[in-house]
Amino acid sequence: MTVDRVDPKLAPGVLAAAAWLMGRENECDVTLLQRAHFIGLLRKGRSGGPWKCDGPLLAHLLRQRARSGRLPKDGAVLVGIGEMIARARAPEDAIESILGRLFRHTYPETVRLRILRQALDLARPKKTASRSLSSIYETEILSIMDWKQITFADQWIRHPEPLGASYGYGIGFVARVLLLNDPARLRWLAKEADKRRILPAIVGSIGEACFWSESAAQRVLRSGVPLFAGFGVAKLRDGGEDGKGWKTSDIDTALVASGTPIEGRIHLSAFMLKKTVHAWHRQKDRPAENRRRRAILKIDPHQAIGGEHNAVHQIARLLEDAPELERWRAAVILALDDALRTAARLDIDPKRLWTVFEPSLVDAPEIRHRFAMAHTEGPLRQAALEEVSTAV
Repeated sequence: MTVDRVDPKLAPGVLAAAAWLMGRENECDVTLLQRAHFIGLLRKGRSGGPWKCDGPLLAHLLRQRARSGRLPKDGAVLVGIGEMIARARAPEDAIESILGRLFRHTYPETVRLRILRQALDLARPKKTASRSLSSIYETEILSIMDWKQITFADQWIRHPEPLGASYGYGIGFVARVLLLNDPARLRWLAKEADKRRILPAIVGSIGEACFWSESAAQRVLRSGVPLFAGFGVAKLRDGGEDGKGWKTSDIDTALVASGTPIEGRIHLSAFMLKKTVHAWHRQKDRPAENRRRRAILKIDPHQAIGGEHNAVHQIARLLEDAPELERWRAAVILALDDALRTAARLDIDPKRLWTVFEPSLVDAPEIRHRFAMAHTEGPLRQAALEEVSTAV
């Protein structure tokens, strides 16, 4: 056992990763640690603090190993590299891409699955974690395979929070490698992680990747996992302000290309419709309110905030805001029309699916009627109109 005050063996997989990166898989742990310190791959923290890793050197060694064709033989290597990245300034995207290419094109399928299971087993906590510790398991209804959980995904993307106990950075890194290179395998990974009670680590890692990256949000649509797809949709539709972000039809096109089943497309379009209806409510009257306020201040300057002498300045400010308010209003109207058409196209059985789409109409008679009229003329439109009249 090494006498270093900070021992990298405390982080799962680090020594296995260092051994593979340095090409010294057959050496003992103490020798490996000394060698890693000697070349600068691992460093003691100052004043006995947490150990660090040299990120550029890590990337350089990884490229060398990739060119040599000598592949990792244990999932601990993947987890260890993830732990190293967490303690380094490293080109994480490049590292994920290199490992992903190796993993995707070189290994037989049975070896891939074995290595992934080894990585999951390494991250499994020694004490079984209670499912009540994570909001992923608050109720049995909340399931990553439930398309109705788009609301949870949207709330998390807007306000990220830890999902249960921490299982280290390494297993989340493995999930991101798959997201970048083989997103369809995330469904299998999530199920295997659930068996080991470490699903929150996978969910949190995928959610965080979508939070920071629109390209990750696009790739995750191919995962086949409803909650993960929800993270992607929540990121893509959020342009930072009303009327921006991806339109409903664009998201539905991406879902079709990703092989999303019709059930998922229906629930996700209902979610998008609800968001656009809310945005329409927020923006539709703001230009008129701006004009009304200007007219009032011109007629009665005493109503200006701070007194009559501020009326001229407030009118000027309102005039400056007017073009932006009109632009927002036009944008949300276009987004709403697009959402209504997309949702109506997916409403293949208005009588059966009314309970899915009706909450998205936000109890607005005008929107209900427009949704019904967006259906194809004929039996579908008639059935939708009947549901609207019944609901009134």
